[in-house]
Amino acid sequence: MVDSHDLDTCLGYLSLVNGMDGAVVYSQECLVVAMGENTQESMLIESPYFLDRYLANLRQFKDLGFGALESQIVFSDNKFYQIINLDAGCRFFLMIAGTKGSYELFKLRIERGAQAVAQLLQAKGYAKG
Repeated sequence: MVDSHDLDTCLGYLSLVNGMDGAVVYSQECLVVAMGENTQESMLIESPYFLDRYLANLRQFKDLGFGALESQIVFSDNKFYQIINLDAGCRFFLMIAGTKGSYELFKLRIERGAQAVAQLLQAKGYAKG
């Protein structure tokens, strides 16, 4: 797959920050492709449920002719989960979680990190632009 050091660096940029629970790249089969160094175990337990719901929404969007769903964010009382579609083929997804207050603070960081992961996957030929 992709050079693990490069992915580790990109995901570390997202997960090694106070207020963030972690960052995980999933395949369309809901398999973990890579995860940030400081990703919490609770995120690995909870995130597949959000990814499953996202994939169902993605299918509905396509069936309705809206194209691919780029991202989805869910807020609870104290946490957020964001799923970002990393490629046009809808094969790779970045899941990020953290405390609710950290979302606005790190929104730009999340966008930059997602772009870096997507570019890395595209450069290695795994994802479509």
